[in-house]
Amino acid sequence: MVYIIILAVSIFFLVKYKHSPAWLLVYFMSNPGGLSEIYLSKGLLGGVFYIDVFFILSFIFIFIGQNNIKALFNNRKVLIILLLLFIFSLYKIFVWGLIVPDVSKEFFVRYCLIRERDAIYGFLFIIPVYLFAMKNLSTFLYILIIFDLIILLLTILTIVFSLDIIQVNQLTRYRGSEIIRYYFNNYGLLSFVIPASIIVFAGKIQIKYKWILFLGGILAVILIIVSLTKGLYLALIGTIIATVYLTIKLLKIHVAKGFRRVITFGIILFVSLIIIFPKYTDYSLKAFSDIFLLATKGETSEGDVSRYWQIPALVHEINENPLFGTGQGYEQLSSDYDINQYDATDLPLLAHIMQYGFIGIFIYLLYYFKVFQLIKLLYKSIKSLPRAEIINLYKYEIIFVIGSIAYFIGFLMRTFQVFIELTRGSDRIEMSIYTGLLLACLERIRRKILLNKATSDIDTIK
Repeated sequence: MVYIIILAVSIFFLVKYKHSPAWLLVYFMSNPGGLSEIYLSKGLLGGVFYIDVFFILSFIFIFIGQNNIKALFNNRKVLIILLLLFIFSLYKIFVWGLIVPDVSKEFFVRYCLIRERDAIYGFLFIIPVYLFAMKNLSTFLYILIIFDLIILLLTILTIVFSLDIIQVNQLTRYRGSEIIRYYFNNYGLLSFVIPASIIVFAGKIQIKYKWILFLGGILAVILIIVSLTKGLYLALIGTIIATVYLTIKLLKIHVAKGFRRVITFGIILFVSLIIIFPKYTDYSLKAFSDIFLLATKGETSEGDVSRYWQIPALVHEINENPLFGTGQGYEQLSSDYDINQYDATDLPLLAHIMQYGFIGIFIYLLYYFKVFQLIKLLYKSIKSLPRAEIINLYKYEIIFVIGSIAYFIGFLMRTFQVFIELTRGSDRIEMSIYTGLLLACLERIRRKILLNKATSDIDTIK
């Protein structure tokens, strides 16, 4: 059923929007709701990973789609970010993967070059996203709106009516309780409709499918709430706060009026949650309470210390190998601690400082710094524009700019999950998509400003 729906909607976009082939690749490259890895498994693709297929196809589209590749090489900001990530990838391959852990060539090829390949080359996905976004943004927004709603709606139906439509993970949230959390292994771009719906609703921006977008935004928040996952809750808080602040500031909305619109959106969301999942209002309050207790006392209401038990082992190895880290693998790590304490997916912030050392992390932090500079430039550029121009001439740029910034803020709110993209290729791809969008939006805004200025100067001369 899911195959048929996705295929039918994809055909609709392919017929109606000429830029849809490229953007469909980008969307499903993000593995929304884990669908790509489930329905495009290695078995179906003859043993090939879907990311490898989509990655190659995206670069083929660059050359057959009349993209202005020269413009890419003329954009200094794009080149600097790509250069920094390329240098870090070399560090990952040779220092982290080969030199520091002193592994065999066979181990190096199998566990570094092959297993970690999407985390190594994933940054290059910035290139096709940037070039596609320079040509068109509206089609990508429509794809996000329609496909996100379809996946979210099918997921809600699956959970509420216990149907076998879409794969959703289920897990008991608290020991000895019957509280079930529902979650995806990967959310991809499903959460983008949250900031996008707030921007369009609060800013009164006119776009196609806006009512579908509002519904998708509400369902996306509800699915995060029923996940009962502290990390997702923190990201949601950061995303919403960043979106509301930037929407009010950049769209020059009166604060009281802006908050009234956001509160209206919140009331609709709350009522929807009560109707669909009435018990999860109380469950979510308990989860938020645990976040507060964990931040202030280091334990939850049940006395759990969460992932803090890993800290002594990670700090020990950081002190022993401060500069270049421990590299990949576990053989070289101290046996004084449980091997599970070194797991990089549970506490990636410290685990990756341990693995890459302060030199490797410093190189990678330069990328974060350049993204921060990029965000500052975008903020200044948009803030200088009149509201009427923004919602008419720059409406797609403003949606993707605020949505992308909100993603990074939400990502950083999950403090201990910072650097997870160094291990998980899907996170690396997702971050590359948002980076490419920010870079393209800055250049699109710059060009439109220059074009409008030139047109204005001509009119003045006339």
